Amino acid sequence: MVVKLIMVAIITMIVVTTTLKTKRRLKNKKMKSNLKFYRKRPEVIQALQYDGKNINEIASLMKVDVDSFMIPSLNEYIVKYSDGVLEIFTEQAFNKTFEKVG
Repeated sequence: MVVKLIMVAIITMIVVTTTLKTKRRLKNKKMKSNLKFYRKRPEVIQALQYDGKNINEIASLMKVDVDSFMIPSLNEYIVKYSDGVLEIFTEQAFNKTFEKVG
């Protein structure tokens, strides 16, 4: 009985050791892969915060007539990206995403 337990322990150690070696080899292979890391380029945007009075400025930023778009909620930001895409942000989301330049 003791011999069987020792045999089982030895086999278990061999299996665990082999598994760990295999995992290390796989990890090293992964590290040598073509995987590369990229950082999103910073983009300078244009933005206006709606204060209840500057609707004409916002219309000018969006290049539309005042009557042809939905008025944003008070304190929301209208963001214009470099490719011309417009997006509306709440004040909290805007402050988390963007920082003032200059």
